[in-house]
Amino acid sequence: MDETTIEDEARHAVTSVGAPLAVDDERAIQRLILAYGMCVDFALIDEVVDLFVPDAVWDGREFGFPLCHGAEEIRAQFERECPPGLRQVHVMEPPLLALGEVPDVATGLVPFNALQCLDGGLRAGQHTYGIYADRYRRSATGWKIERRTLRLRLVRK
Repeated sequence: MDETTIEDEARHAVTSVGAPLAVDDERAIQRLILAYGMCVDFALIDEVVDLFVPDAVWDGREFGFPLCHGAEEIRAQFERECPPGLRQVHVMEPPLLALGEVPDVATGLVPFNALQCLDGGLRAGQHTYGIYADRYRRSATGWKIERRTLRLRLVRK
């Protein structure tokens, strides 16, 4: 895992509050965050992969998932974990976004709840509460995820 802790990332995000993103950039990143949850929930694998830059990193090791480098490894991970018919919902909370240290880069902490179907019907149970520690990069087609690290906060036993 990278050397920073979630506490370090939270501290950075909170101290960066005075340097907000432009409103249009913040809205675009918020739409990116929401699109990720919807794409994962409905197993839209091509669309999930398109939310990332080609050389992105997706790090799910705190959840027992692998570290994925690049579009093909990310695609393989979501093909394994999001089969058609899986009933799940990712509820994204408002992100705390900040300007990056270089142009066209931003960072964000995104609290989320993950729920899964309990009995094949409509009953759901929360199984995870976590935080996405993200780095975003503006590409020719808009904002994309450059790095997403899943940080585990609580898990249902």
